[in-house]
Amino acid sequence: MCILWVRYATSNLYFPNVVRVRILLKEEMEKGDGFMKNMVAIMYGKYEKYCAEFSTIMAIAIILDHRYKFYFPDWAFKRIYGADHVIELFF
Repeated sequence: MCILWVRYATSNLYFPNVVRVRILLKEEMEKGDGFMKNMVAIMYGKYEKYCAEFSTIMAIAIILDHRYKFYFPDWAFKRIYGADHVIELFF
């Protein structure tokens, strides 16, 4: 059996990393000291400019990954948008 390691990002790895960055930036904005809050505010502004809209295709790619299925997108959207957020499925 040969294990092939890829050096480029695949679609199923994109969504968790974007969510992780957003959560870390929000946490630092809330609890960081003065210098860090200013720096993180600038970084969060750039994040919002380029990554604010989570791609539906990337969410679908993470759902198709057998390790995450619906659990990670559901957790991520509830963590970001609040507990009352509901993922709507269109089949």
